[in-house]
Amino acid sequence: MDDYNNSPYREQEGFERKPISPQAESNGMAKASKICGIISVVSIITLMIYPAIILGSVAIILALLSRGKEKRLPDKARTGLTTGIVAIVVNIVVVGGAVAILFSDGAYKQQLNSMCAEMYGQTFDDMINDAMDGSLDLDYHNLPGQISNLY
Repeated sequence: MDDYNNSPYREQEGFERKPISPQAESNGMAKASKICGIISVVSIITLMIYPAIILGSVAIILALLSRGKEKRLPDKARTGLTTGIVAIVVNIVVVGGAVAILFSDGAYKQQLNSMCAEMYGQTFDDMINDAMDGSLDLDYHNLPGQISNLY
């Protein structure tokens, strides 16, 4: 007899082994999706923009891939999908709100214009107008020198 049959942990009478379902095999992706989704939501709370977008996207992709051929998502994958979507949507709203505040408040816009004038030699409004016209011309090669001259 093999070691399994001699094991004190062998199957007891009346109990059968059940085969592993395909969803249990994809459980690793579902777990990873859940973890990425939770980290993406936490990164929004700490106001980190890029990790929330990247990890939220990864959570969505892993959640969808963890389904396999099944019709339903595993619970962990559903959690990862939900938190990934929430992280991306909240991140877009927060960044959009910050940009709206920046451009609607005159004091912030004036400070941005003065910083751009010191760093680049032209105001932010002029740079936006030049970018819209297609004539934006900044000296990117001398940018470190321009920044070091400020300090």
